[in-house]
Amino acid sequence: MTSSRPSRIISFGELLWDHFETGRRPGGAPLNFTYHLTKLGQAPKLLSRIGADEPGKSLLDQLRVMGIDTGSIQVDPRFPTGTVQVVRSGPQEWHFEIVDQVAWDHIALDRDLIPGKGDWLVYGSLASRHPDSAFTLERMLNGEGMAICDLNLRTPHFNRDRIFLLLERANLVKLNEGELTLVSGWCGWSGGNDLLMERLCRRFGWIGCLVTRGQRGSFLWEAGSWYEQPAIPVEVVDTVGCGDAFLAGFLAGRIEGFSIPEQLVLASRLGALVAGCVGACPDYDPSVLRGKPDFPFR
Repeated sequence: MTSSRPSRIISFGELLWDHFETGRRPGGAPLNFTYHLTKLGQAPKLLSRIGADEPGKSLLDQLRVMGIDTGSIQVDPRFPTGTVQVVRSGPQEWHFEIVDQVAWDHIALDRDLIPGKGDWLVYGSLASRHPDSAFTLERMLNGEGMAICDLNLRTPHFNRDRIFLLLERANLVKLNEGELTLVSGWCGWSGGNDLLMERLCRRFGWIGCLVTRGQRGSFLWEAGSWYEQPAIPVEVVDTVGCGDAFLAGFLAGRIEGFSIPEQLVLASRLGALVAGCVGACPDYDPSVLRGKPDFPFR
C-alpha cells in the first residue's frame, strides 16, 4: 500500500543567536533556510536543539513571531543555547566566532523525522562537528528521502574526511565558488567551474551541483546539462544569509514544479532581496518576487 502522506522538508542543524555589534539576531543556516521556505508557502520542519536557558526561551519566542514551526526543536538540560560572535572583516565580508559544545552539537534522533520517499533532507557540515549530532545526521541520511547538502564551511569546524562523507551521502549539493575550488583541490583537480562541477557530480554520484557566486550569479550542473543564471542587480546592504535564501527559493521552485531556469530565477530573486536588507531573515511579502515568469505563490 502506498502512503498518501505529503512530502516533507526537513532542515537539520545549528540554531543559535548571532551577536552583531548592533545586537543579537536569530541565526544558523538551517533557520534562515526554514524561514524563507515558510514565507514561500512551504511547511518545513526544523530539527535542532537549544538550551534550557533564557537565550533558548527568547529564541523560541522569536521563531514563533517569525512564523516558524518550533515543534521539532529540542531542549537540552545540560548544554547552553548556541551563540556566534559576528565580526565584519570587510565591506561585505564577515568572520564568525562559533562557540563550541552548545546544545545544537547534541541533536538527538527524532524517528518521526527520518526522511521517507518523497521527503527532502537539507543539511550542512557545521552541525556534524560533534559526534552526537553527526551520528543523528548519519541515521537520517539512511532514510529514503532526497538529501541536499549546503556545505557552508566554517573554519576550523571541518576536515576533509568528514566533508567527503557528507558529500557522498548527498543527492544534490550547493557550494559557493570558494568551496568548489577547495573540494576540487582535495580531489586533485583544477579548471573551470563547469568542468569541476561535472567531475564532482561524477565523483560523488550527485544528480546536480549548484554553485553561487554572489553578484556574478550562479551555475547549476544537473543530469548532464549546464545552466547559468545572472545575478539580480541590487544595492547590497548585508550578505549574511543570502546563500540560505537562494537555496530556499531554488527548492521551493522545484517542489512547485517550476522548470530549472525558473527555479534559478526565483532563487536569485530571493537571494537579491535578502542582500538588499539588514539581516538574513527580513520580513517581506513573497509577492514582491513575482514577475516573468509569474510564480504562483500561495
